[in-house]
Amino acid sequence: MRTVVGRELSDENFNSANVEGFTPLHYAAGEGNLQVIKYLVEACQCDPEFPDNLGLTPEFCAALQGRKQVAEYLLQVRACDDCTFPNK
Repeated sequence: MRTVVGRELSDENFNSANVEGFTPLHYAAGEGNLQVIKYLVEACQCDPEFPDNLGLTPEFCAALQGRKQVAEYLLQVRACDDCTFPNK
């Protein structure tokens, strides 16, 4: 469990989607925060290919917002089937 602002969070919280199907990874991708993206993928094991209700992935959200570094990182993660991250 991780603690954020006094609340314990499980991995399930990080992979939960809202009514539109957006996960924390979708939001971070749209904002272009590569450090948060790497944390969510590598430490929290968020699914970088999880589609929202319209079928949009976090990678697509990053590209749509012009977040090139984030889109490239997510593309790299998606292409790496045998990647291993700490805590994964």
